[in-house]
Amino acid sequence: MSATATEAVGRRAVARFRAYTWRHPEWPVLVVAAAAGVSLVAGHTGPHAEHAPAPGPGAVVTGWLLMSAAMMLPPALPAVRHAALTGKWRRRPRTVALFTAGYLLLWAAYGLVAIPAARLLGLSVPVALLIAAAWELTPWKRGRLRKCRRRPPLPPDGRRADLACLRAGLRHGLAGAGACWAVMLPMAAATHPHLLLTAVLTLVVLAEELLVSGARYTTAAALILITAAAVS
Repeated sequence: MSATATEAVGRRAVARFRAYTWRHPEWPVLVVAAAAGVSLVAGHTGPHAEHAPAPGPGAVVTGWLLMSAAMMLPPALPAVRHAALTGKWRRRPRTVALFTAGYLLLWAAYGLVAIPAARLLGLSVPVALLIAAAWELTPWKRGRLRKCRRRPPLPPDGRRADLACLRAGLRHGLAGAGACWAVMLPMAAATHPHLLLTAVLTLVVLAEELLVSGARYTTAAALILITAAAVS
């Protein structure tokens, strides 16, 4: 291939990437979620992973933040996209950053409450999974899932838009926590990371929050959680 042809291919690739980022301003959030997932896997695999000592407080907080990003950012992508497309083009990166910061801040606050509570109560992972299964079968769960689909309009520019994006991220995180607090409870109860369980719970959350009829799958989700409790 000649240098001219190589340059043409490169220009076309750059143009396609720019077009993709224009249509999907939420792509950096997906990259962050993927990086968090890779960090979790890299940090908890290896020949001595199963015999590692219990993590300290700092490692617990870091692990929770990585886990929250890996598990809860993918379901939030439609909301991030909506927020970015609401404002002006030039402020899209700021909109995405502020919305995501507010969203993760809520999940960080949940972890600061759930982890000590699970330790204090001596909550085991199987019991936490059964609690999550019971929550899936309640009408409150389905109602909270519907709240996750609300997309209020945001101001297009200015400081009001910044504050609105941050508040919107917090509100969406609150709606997500209202729907998925029980699904994340086993993660708060775990003394060591459970990568397979993390993957299963992530798929449950994705199916419920991203599918149009996600609220119809709560019974199936409950059965999956009961099965996970039985094998844990």
